[in-house]
Amino acid sequence: MWLKWFHLSLLIIFHFHLSTCQVGKSLVLNGCTDYLEIAETDLLDYNDVLSIECWIAPNCDNLNRIIIGKEWCVGEMSYYLSVFDGKLFWLFSESGGCTSGTSWFQSVEAVVPSGQFTHVAVVHDQSEVNLFVNGKKVDSEYIQGSYRKIFNSNEEFRIGAYKFASGDFGAYFSGLIDDLRVWSIPLTEELIQANINAPLTGNENGLILYLDMESASSGSGIVLNNQANIPENLSAISGGYTSTTPYFIESSDYSLNPLDIEEEYTICDNDLILDLGNNTYKSILWSTGSQNASISISSSGTYSVSIETDLCKFYSSTFEVIVLDIVFEEENLFICSEDTYEYQGQLLSPNTSEEFFLPSVSGCDTTLTINVFELPDEELSFLGNDITTCNSSVILSSPFASTIWNGGDEANELLVGEQGIYFADATDSLGCTFIDSIYVSFESLTKEVSVTVCKDDIYVYNGELLSPSSSYQFLLESVSGCDTVLTINVIDEDIIKIFDAEAITVCQNEIILTSPFDSTIWNDEIISQNFNVKMGGYYFAEAYDTNGCLVRDTIFIEFLNQNVYFPNVISKKSTINNCFKPYFSDSKSHNYTLIIFDRWGNLIFSENGSEVEWCGYYENMFVENGVYTYILELNNQCNSKPRRIGTLSVI
Repeated sequence: MWLKWFHLSLLIIFHFHLSTCQVGKSLVLNGCTDYLEIAETDLLDYNDVLSIECWIAPNCDNLNRIIIGKEWCVGEMSYYLSVFDGKLFWLFSESGGCTSGTSWFQSVEAVVPSGQFTHVAVVHDQSEVNLFVNGKKVDSEYIQGSYRKIFNSNEEFRIGAYKFASGDFGAYFSGLIDDLRVWSIPLTEELIQANINAPLTGNENGLILYLDMESASSGSGIVLNNQANIPENLSAISGGYTSTTPYFIESSDYSLNPLDIEEEYTICDNDLILDLGNNTYKSILWSTGSQNASISISSSGTYSVSIETDLCKFYSSTFEVIVLDIVFEEENLFICSEDTYEYQGQLLSPNTSEEFFLPSVSGCDTTLTINVFELPDEELSFLGNDITTCNSSVILSSPFASTIWNGGDEANELLVGEQGIYFADATDSLGCTFIDSIYVSFESLTKEVSVTVCKDDIYVYNGELLSPSSSYQFLLESVSGCDTVLTINVIDEDIIKIFDAEAITVCQNEIILTSPFDSTIWNDEIISQNFNVKMGGYYFAEAYDTNGCLVRDTIFIEFLNQNVYFPNVISKKSTINNCFKPYFSDSKSHNYTLIIFDRWGNLIFSENGSEVEWCGYYENMFVENGVYTYILELNNQCNSKPRRIGTLSVI
């Protein structure tokens, strides 16, 4: 059964209070569409004990806002934790339904204020339910039903949203959530207070799920990995996302007012345009009544704007607009090409118009427009196009009698015999100066280039396929009449490997693979220089080297850590437990030495190899019933206890 909702229209000018305990980044949910979810797993079901804790900073202080839940009101109702009108609320079902077998348990008082961080926790054990706020147990009551065990739902574990019977989502959480932890042990005030202000290692007893929210991803790209060290891989992904939400942010940054509006604006004979930019605000309201992202103001007065960034999270800004009268003046100025004119410290270029505001006592009474015109000129590029010649020299000509070449000789012609750029500075009859340049090149009859070809690639020039480790010559006809002999040397690129070995053996629980290339694609998914590996198997990487060649490589990772298990009884009469040998958690074949002693310390069995077992015989006879001592010596460099000693019974 879902709770009835009451809509309240609230205007909140948000001042976000930071807790001195919560640190680092937090998850931001907008209260309208987005949430996180973890694929269904029995680990997050009620197994006689379920404890959940986290930091929350809600934006809203009304209605029911879901923190976490594992529910769907179609026979899959398990539990959810929420803030209901400021009270901490815990709903759970024994039957999987939403009517019969459902209990509502909440704090007596409103204990979760909006706009600041509060640590909340629920502990549901085999006999009772308790709610905790900031590490202290709070007075709570059943408003429906009584204590029950919790139905184990097959629904996803969801953060920040409720799934209605129709399959639609609602009751979204608006605000910050941090350090979400789920335990399989009953938390007490002492246990909560011991870890409330500190990050966890992930190895704590009973820790099932630990999301520290320290991520830089957003929108559809969120994959938040479980920091608890458990065998099953759990990760939270985003749902109902937009292009920018959900996301993660420092708490102090979340409280900053995004409105960049000055306290006072002065305008003269034009409207003031204020634009909030391309935003994703939930709502915008100007004091003029406009709800658009931009506003045009032409009258003096006091104005304000209020925005709602996330549900119930408002910011506002108030500003003054002063409108003054101005006077217009215009002046035309003629200058030579390439010259500039300076006015009030500003350089004015030819064929441009600039406006200058000349303030009077009133603030801005005059607007001066200066129009800059360039004197007519038809000889700006008077040296012509660049020259390529096969001759040993060439004569450059200028149409101006007064021409200075490269800052030296003054003449209308210059004899050039060396390749390079030549500058001419000329003055016409009106006194305007012109500067031009020309590049003169003397074409060489031979040219040689080297081309590096990637492995398995080909290189084609002038329609001819060039083979690696070869040289080719081509005759190139020039427009200037100078034919060039081009030599192309084709060089095979050295084969570069990403990994130093084809396979490695790892003793730790994980290993970081590092590529010599920054943008390396790992297993067709992740682009990074480093890749974190926690499971054995084949891994492949590909990247482009400095020559643009694609490099591919593969490596096999084998993790050797394993647990060893031993039977404690064998019997000649049994068809199953009639032989003694160790069993390894990774189900692989391992090399070891197995030694058996009788109760008097006599060695009765010793053998080395894989799959070695003792079936109770000594000197071809089955031994007497009793207790025997075994020693297992593992030939495994990764095992922290290479020798195992124990006893078994023969019956």
